[in-house]
Amino acid sequence: MDTVKDNAQALIFTESRKRAVTLALSASEALKEMLTPAKVDAVSKYINALLEHDDSELAKSLAKAMGNLAAFHHAGLSPYARSIVEDAFRDGVIKVLTATPTLAAGVNLPARRVIIASISRYDHEQGMSSRISVNEYKQMCGRAGRPRYDDYGEAIIVSNSSVEDIFDEYINAESEPIRSTLNDERMLRRHILASIAMSKSIKESELYELFSRTLLARQYSSKYIVPKFRSSIEYLAVEGMINVTGYELSATKFGRRVAMLYIDPESAVIIKSVLTRINSGKRHGKLTLGLLHVITECPDFYPRLQLRSKDMDEAIMLIDEHADEFLDDVDEYSISRSLLALYAWIEEYSDKHLYENLGVEPGDMYRMIEVSDWLLYSMYSIAELLGKRSILKDIDILRKRVKYGVKEELIPLVMLEGIGRARARALFNAGFTDLKSIADASIDRLENVKGIGHRLAERIKDEATRIISRS
Repeated sequence: MDTVKDNAQALIFTESRKRAVTLALSASEALKEMLTPAKVDAVSKYINALLEHDDSELAKSLAKAMGNLAAFHHAGLSPYARSIVEDAFRDGVIKVLTATPTLAAGVNLPARRVIIASISRYDHEQGMSSRISVNEYKQMCGRAGRPRYDDYGEAIIVSNSSVEDIFDEYINAESEPIRSTLNDERMLRRHILASIAMSKSIKESELYELFSRTLLARQYSSKYIVPKFRSSIEYLAVEGMINVTGYELSATKFGRRVAMLYIDPESAVIIKSVLTRINSGKRHGKLTLGLLHVITECPDFYPRLQLRSKDMDEAIMLIDEHADEFLDDVDEYSISRSLLALYAWIEEYSDKHLYENLGVEPGDMYRMIEVSDWLLYSMYSIAELLGKRSILKDIDILRKRVKYGVKEELIPLVMLEGIGRARARALFNAGFTDLKSIADASIDRLENVKGIGHRLAERIKDEATRIISRS
């Protein structure tokens, strides 16, 4: 409030998404007294743009906060909602923004005053709270002060610790050293494979020489690194990604394909293992859930949301009803909430259903769709390499379903420009089940479908006609 009264903006960093929302709504209540007709008018266009494209419950909570010049920003919001918040804050319309620390490392949104609401973070893996690092503190404080607008910036820590401790641990402390991520054997395997695949062949000594110039080699001794190297090379050789001939290393066709796809070699091994078990000469039944299960088990898949106790019944029912689609033996403990969410998405369930029933926020769903598209593309490419032609069509159909969030029957319709899952379903229900029915229809009939106006009706009729004439 003190910041806003001084005609400036405040950025509050919180420890969780939930607290970011709670504090934004609290701030919005406090800011009511500062509303003026001009400020209401300025923020209205951002709210209208938000709700026009995002009708999720989270977006409605955001709109409520924005109505009083506050907002929240975290990874659970859809990309569109985040961009609206960022634009409104940069334009000075939003006065108070609450956010999780990921904002500090990514988006450039400076403010006069940064408030760090807590220096503790809960570690879900360890089941305990720990303090933020000096690097995190410096990143958050680095948002204080707007170039060209402020002569200074302020950063405030809210803590029960003594002033002396805060000065020693954060304000006057040196940042922690950056550590090499190649220390992670999964990451090391990926880069070793890429380095081998870049040339026809490479000697082990040349590979060691290449990696001796990395940050990893500066931070760790050869006694620590060499065993990791040998373990990675052995893994890649055993899994058929590289050939080892004496001291010469070369990538196999499979290894080169994996390196080009830039996926974790372990993800490729999981995909290859499943594809190998599919009989190429035999026509199989639907494998929709089986293929989804495979990609959600890959190390590259993110975010992998664990089942909650209240999700168990739905998981059991899904397994019972679609047992023949899975490629491995599964039970409710071997599938994730992410799999339930992806299946609900391609069965055309709404964002509201995903949020209220599965606790999946739009931003998380967006990332699951993006990474699933990448992994299904990789699966198609590996299947093609292995000669598994009988499965290619299934993978291609599933990839389109995941991308657009539709049942198979709507795929031809969502390929039309301006037709998303909602409009495609409206067209299908109105009797327009394929491109020919759209091309043959009158403009009057098309524009009477919910969500299809005159201009869009003309455009999709022309596009459907062009596609049919070319086929």
